[in-house]
Amino acid sequence: SEAPLIAHEGLLAVAEAGLAAAALPAEPPVELHAATGPEPEPVDTQLLEIFHSEALGHLSALERFLALDEQGNDVAVTDELQRALHTLKGSALVAGVTPLAELATAFDVMARELRAHRLPFQARTLGLLGDAHYLMRQKLLQLPAQPLTPIPAAGELIRQVQEHTTDRLQGVQTLGDARQVQAPQLIERLLDEGMDILLDAERLLQRWQQAPSSRVELPRLLDQLTLLGEQAQLTDVQALDELCEALLDLYGAVEESSLSVSADFFQQAEQAQEAMIGMLDQLAAGQEVKAQPTHARALRALLQGALAPHAMGVVQREGGAVIDLALLGNAAAADAE
Repeated sequence: SEAPLIAHEGLLAVAEAGLAAAALPAEPPVELHAATGPEPEPVDTQLLEIFHSEALGHLSALERFLALDEQGNDVAVTDELQRALHTLKGSALVAGVTPLAELATAFDVMARELRAHRLPFQARTLGLLGDAHYLMRQKLLQLPAQPLTPIPAAGELIRQVQEHTTDRLQGVQTLGDARQVQAPQLIERLLDEGMDILLDAERLLQRWQQAPSSRVELPRLLDQLTLLGEQAQLTDVQALDELCEALLDLYGAVEESSLSVSADFFQQAEQAQEAMIGMLDQLAAGQEVKAQPTHARALRALLQGALAPHAMGVVQREGGAVIDLALLGNAAAADAE
């Protein structure tokens, strides 16, 4: 039998105790005569403020999904939920809020696995998500001061999510023979729909490159690649799934306003999408689909660039207007003079 859910009251007690401990004044520093290690990385408060604002929007998406359970029925994974979890995971990593990224990752993996196997969120699954929503909101209260402070009770919740995911998938995996029979149909579907998705993504990227300040094409790019990743995962084409994930992280960072587009951005994204078309060609020819670590590393390097001291974020206001934070800073300095 499964372990019981963490009680909400228990989570509240643990979280409040953790927050109270984090707020205690530090002990007087001990004077040392020897070096104790490298200096900690400076906190990018500007990036954390952007992340905080965007994360609240993703948590609202979680609330809307949880509200679908009003009648106690199972709830199928929605595009909005999967996008919210995936983008929250990626943006938390970019912003350096590692504890929240780890928690979001566990739920992102669970949602992807359940959706790939056509399994809904049941009462227990929804309860776990509700607990995560609560803990994530508690973590946001600590920002921007304490991005690396562990989230109380998160480790136990992650363990329960992993066990629950394994239990839910066991019933599907016992049908291994049936999956083997379905494999040719799944591959045919991936080849057919996947090529259409990537050709559409190629056109969208080209249009976006012509007007880099516009993000009109971005939502459809994210939706299309999310669908492709699901099909690659269901068909067990790991190389395609991994590169698709890396590209989703990159596009998600732009959506989060934590990464600005550039000529290098469009070049790397275009090359990654072309590499995925090549993977489908290999699959169609009955060849082994080879991983593309060079492209994945290039995409990750662009993401890491969002954390560089010289990298400036942008804020998107209502109506789609994009404001460069560097310009805001210059204007503020001019006003001060």
